[in-house]
Amino acid sequence: MDNRWLSKLEWLDTELLQASDEGKDISSIKNLVKDVQNEKELLKYYIQIQNMKESKDSPYFEPNDFESIVKDVKPYKCNLDKTTLHEKLKGGWYGRIIGCELGKPIEGKSKKGIEELAKSINNYPLNDYFRKDVFVHDKVAKWSEKRIFAPWDDDTNYTILNLDLILTYGRDFTPNDVIDNWLKKLPISTTCTAERVAYKNAVMGLLPPETATMANPFREWIGAAIRGDVFGYLNPNNPLEAAKMAYKDAIVSHIKNGIYGEILVAVLTSLAFSINDKYELVLKSLDYIPKTSRLYLAIKEIMELYKNNKSYEDVIKLIHTKYNEKVPHDAVHTISNMLIVIVSLLYSNNDFEKALHCSLFAGFDTDSTSAIVGSIMGICNGFKEIDKKYYDAFDSMIETTISSYGIIKIDNLVELTEENIYENVQI
Repeated sequence: MDNRWLSKLEWLDTELLQASDEGKDISSIKNLVKDVQNEKELLKYYIQIQNMKESKDSPYFEPNDFESIVKDVKPYKCNLDKTTLHEKLKGGWYGRIIGCELGKPIEGKSKKGIEELAKSINNYPLNDYFRKDVFVHDKVAKWSEKRIFAPWDDDTNYTILNLDLILTYGRDFTPNDVIDNWLKKLPISTTCTAERVAYKNAVMGLLPPETATMANPFREWIGAAIRGDVFGYLNPNNPLEAAKMAYKDAIVSHIKNGIYGEILVAVLTSLAFSINDKYELVLKSLDYIPKTSRLYLAIKEIMELYKNNKSYEDVIKLIHTKYNEKVPHDAVHTISNMLIVIVSLLYSNNDFEKALHCSLFAGFDTDSTSAIVGSIMGICNGFKEIDKKYYDAFDSMIETTISSYGIIKIDNLVELTEENIYENVQI
């Protein structure tokens, strides 16, 4: 296994950017740590930075406890018939996988590079996958001729793993159960950034929430948000329950806006079962994250631009002005990528393919944003509205690296989810 995302020296600049984002005054320590060449000595500074208080002048208040995060929540309930539930749930699962597989080949490319590539293969506007050959795997040809499935990715692994979490530990799972499930069923080599650091911290004997904070410069990156939508699937029209589950999962590896990102995704997917208007969907979902957070305020700014008839291109240009796609901390951060998700929903015209076009050609963490967008749009519009070319490409099968799952029918995942939906949902 490579040592990516575990080297403290390599990611020191990210730690300093992260601490600064949180409103910590790092001026007294910034020059000191840059001269440190020993990881053991550097760890002391990481802990010192971790224990620093945010500046009293900071305009943000970003709590990590659940009660403070959801203090402004209003009750929400809506009836849902079983046929509609199944149709939307299936749309969510397939939409997430399709979005991930669309975004994976262009992950890490610049916005300009993505557009140039798409035009060179006649895929602009979006009309197909960037690569279809990834769905054909010769390694399994011995037992099935030309077997086709969606290859594994962390953006789909966690959706399946968190469904398994409910199957294994029940709906009252704890953060300790989350990390226990990772250690038992998820190879560390298939984790990235904050999750890999949290995994290592757990192996060293730490428990949540310390797994998220100990020498983890990625604690507000997009990793938690990609794990959240299955909690919406399991709690249709019950956003508070979805938020609770997402919170317990998020604090294993993230803090503050990293946590809010996962809660927001879970709530968006939960409310998407009954709210089709994307502006209303986003507006109601924002009740579940702090109004004093950077994520909330950044999304509200985007919503105002949308209401004032700013074009998609102008809004994306503004996001790229604020966040540098060449800097990993910006390119993989929760805030920058959730802004792409919100923009894609708002400018989708309720069209599944157009929403994915918006997320893919905005750049940043394309497989993550497009997986989330595909999931939410799939729920809103239902499975029948997804062009069959997108799921025929992988024969409705998906590969995982999760112990005991291997290659599985997506319809089986839909059925398992349906069987474990919140028992009090009105259907």
